[in-house]
Amino acid sequence: MRKTAVFIAAAWVLFHGFGLLAGELERTGKADLNGDGKSENMRLKVEPSGKYVLTVGGVAMEGAFPPLSSFDEPTAGISVVDVDRQDKYKELQIRVSSSADSMLDARTVLYRYDGGSLREVLRLDGRYLELFGNGIVHVTRWRGFWMEREKYVWDRSAQKFREVPQAFYYVGVEGRVVKSFPIFRALSGSQVVAQLRPKSAFLILVWDRKSNRYLVRSESGLVGWARPEALESKTSLPSAG
Repeated sequence: MRKTAVFIAAAWVLFHGFGLLAGELERTGKADLNGDGKSENMRLKVEPSGKYVLTVGGVAMEGAFPPLSSFDEPTAGISVVDVDRQDKYKELQIRVSSSADSMLDARTVLYRYDGGSLREVLRLDGRYLELFGNGIVHVTRWRGFWMEREKYVWDRSAQKFREVPQAFYYVGVEGRVVKSFPIFRALSGSQVVAQLRPKSAFLILVWDRKSNRYLVRSESGLVGWARPEALESKTSLPSAG
């Protein structure tokens, strides 16, 4: 069977009753979330302050997003996703963003309903996710000139997601030097491998989360670690614009 990824941008049309009422965003829907064969009524109401109330089958859960004034044209949505096809549950996904198709500023929360309670299992700010239905979720965040990819795995015994740490995070972005800057042999050392010359091309290979440094390959094929402030102020890189 071909593996199919499910993106959070999809399936908002499964629900109805969305509207802007006195500054509030509201959405309703109906689905069987706990596998008992009965559909639960669902309602999401988001206040202008960012506070929200999610109600499923008579169980209410309060939470908070950033104030709606921080979004250009705020929208809110709910959809049903299946984190793990091997169990009987389906999860409820809610999000608020600047527009219906916005990924960069979306705030997303996943909940699981067991028939008597709601439990938050994953919360993402400024990121979007890709579900595979096998307990694995890929999460992507815009980092200004590249997309950071994280992996989370569903822990069936703990009933929550756990991040799978990576040694480094792949960047794969090309740039050009505007002002010369050094690349270093070690993450925390001061030994210079090379001084990148103006107008030369370079490739950013990976990012180290702990030190916030980037591994760079120069035009001549030399490799070393670059400080983020050098990349931000002395190079030409792609941007969100």
